[in-house]
Amino acid sequence: TGGGDVIASLNGTYEGLALDGADRLFGIRRDFDNDDHGRLYRINPAAADPADIEVAVGPMMSWGKMEALEFAIGDLDIDIQTHGLVPGSWTKEGMLISYSDDLNQFLVVNPENGQTVAYDPPFDNLSLATDAEGLVFFTKRNDPFGAILANCFD
Repeated sequence: TGGGDVIASLNGTYEGLALDGADRLFGIRRDFDNDDHGRLYRINPAAADPADIEVAVGPMMSWGKMEALEFAIGDLDIDIQTHGLVPGSWTKEGMLISYSDDLNQFLVVNPENGQTVAYDPPFDNLSLATDAEGLVFFTKRNDPFGAILANCFD
């Protein structure tokens, strides 16, 4: 219908929102005074204490303009195996991925403390050419349109 309801008033402006396998909501809030910095927040609109609605997770991150944020979640298991890229504790409720427009770089983000690790490959080989405002992940099993992804990364 296009209608909506206000469920919480937020203090920050978020560049990306992502829901993990345990139904926890996360967002990236940019520092608009310094575009190279952003911070991960856990957002709980149902929190009884207003101070618990938006909670910073870890320190400021210096990965350039991080706008996109999403969890990749497996079909048969929520957790994602990264084969040594990050510890399994980072991905037990799905793998949180962000994208830095400035660096043309995917980032794996630890939802517990905001630590980040670069993840290759980027979208393309054109340096600084991509402006990702959002990310969506799906696997072959939950691909709503058929064979959209034609490589082995799904």
